Amino acid sequence: MMQRGIRNVSMDDIAKGLHISKKTIYVHFKDKGNLTLAIVANELESLENWMQENEKTAINCIEEFSRLANRMIDWLLDWHLSSLDDLRVSCHPAYELYVRFNEDKVKRIFNSNRERGINENCYHSNWNSELIVANALMMISNCRDIILEKRPDFSPFSIKQYFIAHFLFGLCRHANQKDTLRCLSSV
Repeated sequence: MMQRGIRNVSMDDIAKGLHISKKTIYVHFKDKGNLTLAIVANELESLENWMQENEKTAINCIEEFSRLANRMIDWLLDWHLSSLDDLRVSCHPAYELYVRFNEDKVKRIFNSNRERGINENCYHSNWNSELIVANALMMISNCRDIILEKRPDFSPFSIKQYFIAHFLFGLCRHANQKDTLRCLSSV
C-alpha cells in the first residue's frame, strides 16, 4: 500500500503479499479502511517513538532538527505519491489521524526543538513559532516533491542537506552559522 498507493492495492494483493488468505485478513480487520487505519496508526506511532528518542539523544538543537527533518522526509518518501490523497478520499479516519499527528505531535516536536535552540543560544528568539513550524513542514513537503522529480543533477541526500542547511541558517543566530555547518556535516 505504501509503495503502490492505497487505491492501487486490493485486499487480494495484500493477502498474496502476506502469503495468507483474504479470509484471514478479515478475521482481524473489518475492511480495507480498517486495515489502512491500523497501518497508518502503526506508522505514526513508530515515527512518534523515533522523534521522542531523537529529542533525548541529539547532542544539540541543530543535530536534533537535522535528524528530524531527514527522517520525516524519508518517511514521506516511503509513501506512494498518491497515498495521502488516497487517505483523504477513501480512508478519511486514517487521513484525520495523519492530520492530527502533524497538528499535535509534529508541531510539538518542532516547537520543542525551537525552545531548545533558544535555550542553547543558537536560534533567534524573536521569530513567530507558528510561522517557523509551518515553514518547516512546508520545507519537508517541498523537499520530498523535488526528490520525487528524480533530477539527475541532485542526489536525494544533497537535496535534503540543502533544504535543512538553508532552513537552519535562517533560524540560527548569525554567530552560530559555522557551528550549524559543522553539526550538519557530522549528522
